[in-house]
Amino acid sequence: LILHLFGRIFDKVPDEDEEDLALHSFDILLKQSSELSDDALKENPFVLVVDAEGSVASIMRLRVEVTRLSRTSGSYPHHPRRMPKSFIPGSCVMLMKTFPVENTRIGFKDSFGPYNLLHTMQERSKPVIVGKDLLHLSDKAWMQLVASLLTARLQTQLELFCDDDANLSLVEKMEMTMRFGTFYVVNITNSLPDCNKTLMLTDLANAMERYFAKPRLIDFNFKDERDETMSMTELKPLSEKRLIDREANILKFRSTRGIASSFCPGLLASNCGDSEAIRTCQSVYTNVLKKHGFSETSSKSGWWRINFFPAIDHEISFVAEDNDNHTVLQIEDRPKVWLSVTVCNPFHDDILSNTKIMTSHDIRMKLLTIEDVSPESELYKFYNFKKNEFPLKFDKAGEPKIGHLSVQIQKTIGYIRNVKECRCFSHPSKAIEAELIFGKEYNGQQLSLVRHFVEMNFYFNISTIKESIKNKRLTSIDESFMRSAMEHATSISHLIKEQVEELQSQST
Repeated sequence: LILHLFGRIFDKVPDEDEEDLALHSFDILLKQSSELSDDALKENPFVLVVDAEGSVASIMRLRVEVTRLSRTSGSYPHHPRRMPKSFIPGSCVMLMKTFPVENTRIGFKDSFGPYNLLHTMQERSKPVIVGKDLLHLSDKAWMQLVASLLTARLQTQLELFCDDDANLSLVEKMEMTMRFGTFYVVNITNSLPDCNKTLMLTDLANAMERYFAKPRLIDFNFKDERDETMSMTELKPLSEKRLIDREANILKFRSTRGIASSFCPGLLASNCGDSEAIRTCQSVYTNVLKKHGFSETSSKSGWWRINFFPAIDHEISFVAEDNDNHTVLQIEDRPKVWLSVTVCNPFHDDILSNTKIMTSHDIRMKLLTIEDVSPESELYKFYNFKKNEFPLKFDKAGEPKIGHLSVQIQKTIGYIRNVKECRCFSHPSKAIEAELIFGKEYNGQQLSLVRHFVEMNFYFNISTIKESIKNKRLTSIDESFMRSAMEHATSISHLIKEQVEELQSQST
């Protein structure tokens, strides 16, 4: 915790040769609080109290940093949701609905929408439009503009795909998906200079790509050999020159390290697990699908998925049936994302208080390929699982348990997800299909964090794109595909808003 605190204050961890990194001299004593009741300690046995002595300025600085630390640090490692090898350069496109891409400035507000459990203790912020009298386009004009932009970007990304002959074997596993939920950036306070908390929309997309482009290699000979001792050292004040240099280095570091972000599907505000809210969300989605012309065709039995992130450039996912046998269905690497389009609601989140459903939402569209992981691969062998063995165990109530896994392996768990039910829908145009799923997601130490989810997932028919790739005629991909995709996205988005507003009028 001390090292993490220093890292937060100085943007790096001090070593023995850098004892004068502190702004002021102060001593830190961490001790378990004797004022907490036994019940409180049982609920959170990791509570610590910071006692500090020093000048008024140093205490105020320390107080600010401890407050930030409490908001942005979890009790488990933070593993990025997307790995560098799976996020292709140039794939990230950020859009604000009905606003032009160029010359659009954004600020950031606290996000109240659903969030991924990895970010439970992180600062989560939603990008919003900044300024007045901005150019605002009609839906038709905006879709025409976006269709042209996305078609050009799609052709560029597919050229990268075709440059590597090894990718051609993945054409049949290529898919284009669409989801509705909440986009947010992570720890934006520490990603931007203190003097400037706004960005151009295009700069945000570039900063997101910089964050993903930090490859690291996995050590398959990993051993858990950590030094459990920690020693204290006297910290000396910075000279005025070192203080100026330090602040300049922090600004430079913040501007080059990129911005972390995530997208969480669904409309349940702040991961609300209320049973009534879950039923309401299911009802909203079902009505939206019917009004858009979908008809329910079939249903699928549930499944379990556990994702492991042993290193930033690696991921392995096990998918198994949701039954007593837990038969393994798939072992997958993380999908390669060739195009990721995020359409943000340009204004701040709003929540329907009576039903705990979001009245605003964002859209995420992805073009991706999925690759299986061979049991003979080095990545699979790293975990030393038996062939086709599902890594999870379950208690009598059917809840997942990870106590049988080593501490090293537990630390690499990204998330565990259980889909209870999947309803399938078809559209008369044959251009798009939909799935409505709900279930639970688990994370944290001993899976203490749980998130209920209800999601509406869409899959576009990309047979024409696949044929263009096989024939290496990418210029034959015209704007009609992206225009149709954006028309579906906009229409469904309006229907969601109408359904939620109808619920709001009924509740009042």
